[in-house]
Amino acid sequence: MPELHVGERHWSVSTGSNLLDALNQAGVAVPYSCRAGSCHACLVRCLGEVEDARPDALSPAQRQDGWRLACQCQVTGDVRVEAFDPLREGLPAQVVGADWLNATVLRLRLQPERGLRYRAGQHLVLWAGRWRGRIPWRACPRRMLFWRFISIADCPVNSAI
Repeated sequence: MPELHVGERHWSVSTGSNLLDALNQAGVAVPYSCRAGSCHACLVRCLGEVEDARPDALSPAQRQDGWRLACQCQVTGDVRVEAFDPLREGLPAQVVGADWLNATVLRLRLQPERGLRYRAGQHLVLWAGRWRGRIPWRACPRRMLFWRFISIADCPVNSAI
């Protein structure tokens, strides 16, 4: 049976196991949304043997760096996995506007520290360390951060998202 390694932890999984499911079942907090390889929320860095059902979903440079979409990978051998760390690999941004459009939809305007390449239908994973609003965030206990999936509804204006 293949072994998954995350930090100092390691455990056996069945050959052909979905990588995202195996990580989350073991308590490794890997976010996900679409499970189709579109949102990129489940981005992890892998060193080892996985079969990737959607290799075209990431750029060649990302793949060369070991990045994979956990939802699209089947474990075929031993794998060392590093979960995406928003503090290390994320893009810091400031909230420059927030408007409730209705009881369940909040429009956030964010100003990233550097430019962001926009693609139609793009999703982002929004991480916050100390949020004090009334927003239904999902807790990520491993990091004590909060995350939420958002889609970009409009083209960025004046470099704000």
